[in-house]
Amino acid sequence: MIVSIIHRYSLQMLGSIYLITCNNNKRYVGQHGKENPKRRFREHINYAKRGSQFPLYRAMRKHGVDAFTFERLCTCPIENLTNMEAYYAEIFESYVWDSPGGYNAVWCSESPMLGVKLSPEAIEKMRQAKLGKKMSPEAIEKMRQAHLGMKMSPEAIAKRTQARLGRKLSPEHIEKMRQANLGKKKSPECIEKMRQAQLGKKKSPEHIEKVRQANLGKKMSPESIAKTTATRKANKENKLTVATLLPDIRPTVEP
Repeated sequence: MIVSIIHRYSLQMLGSIYLITCNNNKRYVGQHGKENPKRRFREHINYAKRGSQFPLYRAMRKHGVDAFTFERLCTCPIENLTNMEAYYAEIFESYVWDSPGGYNAVWCSESPMLGVKLSPEAIEKMRQAKLGKKMSPEAIEKMRQAHLGMKMSPEAIAKRTQARLGRKLSPEHIEKMRQANLGKKKSPECIEKMRQAQLGKKKSPEHIEKVRQANLGKKMSPESIAKTTATRKANKENKLTVATLLPDIRPTVEP
């Protein structure tokens, strides 16, 4: 019985309660549907940059993002998030009507977006609105820096793997990926990492058969044949060079 309860709890989706504190000691308490709420802080920063008029975002524009600190207070099952958020908001006196006052503008249990699910039509409208938009190099660099050092949990990796099972990329998507990688060369460090990651791995018979089937009927271009021939010739010459430089270590047989 105890084991089943523990197992059932381990399968629950966990969320988190977080605290944002300004250097003027005013606070904001929020909730996030993931165990790691760091992404939520970046979303708050983006809302502030877009001109949102909630008290927290006005304060971010006034004092600057560097004036704010972010911390996770706790994790709990998602169904308990609202109660825990309200509890911590009272503890830290983070409502705008508290003294000295905070940045929570509504009761935590009365958030206007709480429990709201977007309809398929709304999701499609949002998707269409973003089509054709390209991020600036500065925005891409900021995202890259924000994700440096972040590692996905085993549970998140397993979920992503399950979500992708059975998916097949469209020919258009495959062509876009091919075009995006044309002319790109991997650094020696990247190649070495890939080589190390593959050491000791053995491909299953099913994988080998899939690769064989995928290559049936394919013909190499003259350029590919020339590159392959040159690579094999260079490798052979390198082996011969190493062999001539090594000392003769064969045991001598005395007469």
